[in-house]
Amino acid sequence: MATGYPSISLATSAGSSNVLIKNCLFIKNRTAIYRARASNLTIDTVSVINSGIDPIYASNNGLVLNLKTFCFKNISFQNSIIIGSGIKGTSTDSETPAALTIKARNYPLSFNSSPASLSNVFLKWNEIGGPHNGIRIGENGITEDEDGSGSRRK
Repeated sequence: MATGYPSISLATSAGSSNVLIKNCLFIKNRTAIYRARASNLTIDTVSVINSGIDPIYASNNGLVLNLKTFCFKNISFQNSIIIGSGIKGTSTDSETPAALTIKARNYPLSFNSSPASLSNVFLKWNEIGGPHNGIRIGENGITEDEDGSGSRRK
């Protein structure tokens, strides 16, 4: 069973830029890589295998970009493998787990005063797949209305 904190967690309040994560192997981590701030991030030749597979955890993902409160850009995933990652666990929604999750948190109530945005995400020469979902873009259970506001979906 996967336990513990992410192997690489760069969730800093000031953020970070120009980060390269290269030639890494992650096996059976709760989450292999977790980023709360990221601009000019490159993930290259990284293998994430059977991570995010904790049967008693509700938010299983192999690799997570959970971006908050700033404008982010230029995220690149290349030459990497993310497989067997992101089981349903205790989640009641089958859309929650994913091998790779990318979300810029901008929905009302939680992030009205400082919404995040994300531009220029590149995926090149990757193998990505999970038991449930390969890639999830956006916040699970949130839809964006025409006026840019978010609303919870039941």
